[in-house]
Amino acid sequence: MVDSAQWHFVLGVLAFLVGPVLLAFVGFGLYFLFEEIAFRRKLAVDDRRIETREQQKALVDAASDRERLEELVRNGADLDQRADRGDSPLHRAYLDGNTAAVRNLKEAGSRDVLNTDGLLPHEMTMVASAMALIEEGVALITDDGEYPDPQDGRRITSALRAVGRARYRVALDRAMPYTVDRLGRKYALVAIRVGQPGTEAILCRLLKRRGPGVERVATDFLNSGNGTLRTAAERWALANDYRIVYHNHGGSVTWGSP
Repeated sequence: MVDSAQWHFVLGVLAFLVGPVLLAFVGFGLYFLFEEIAFRRKLAVDDRRIETREQQKALVDAASDRERLEELVRNGADLDQRADRGDSPLHRAYLDGNTAAVRNLKEAGSRDVLNTDGLLPHEMTMVASAMALIEEGVALITDDGEYPDPQDGRRITSALRAVGRARYRVALDRAMPYTVDRLGRKYALVAIRVGQPGTEAILCRLLKRRGPGVERVATDFLNSGNGTLRTAAERWALANDYRIVYHNHGGSVTWGSP
């Protein structure tokens, strides 16, 4: 027979053992519940962004035809609808180089407003030109950070420097890839050669992205001669259990090199 005291002891032991497990179970349940809520909210936000972006694209495409645009306006189309980065349809038309849409949107009453990058619609023409130059640089530059034809390198680098800091930063930010593979790494090589102050934070985002080229980007940052990039690479190496080994073998792309 088990007396009352023994039962109390057994129940106490069970409570001691089961209590933390139960608390952990409840804790994990709440964690996953909040994660699911956050994920669904993010999906809803992303869906709205995609929907707004598609609506704006349709409006800009239609704006090439004045009659179609007038019909959309009569049906309640918003000429100042904001999409990603606060771009209005007029921003998008300038960025796309759609001169007919630019003209028709202006005549229909689309306003000159700043986007979240602080740029007016007409400034997106320069952003588009800079993005095209970045893509050209990525296509031409080698894995060693050199241009096969040095004249191409000087032309692209000097043209990007001439765009102006604000516009170049926006162009670089918009051109940056989401996956850092061999090609994605070349965006960093092009930007390191340009060496525009204030773009380090944009470049450092590459270390937070996925892809087989992230390690190479960290190495490029270490050897770039830029203190901010070097510090970011050192932190990345520490966080990812990499050991930094120094040796003299040259071939590094330096910040602001011609």
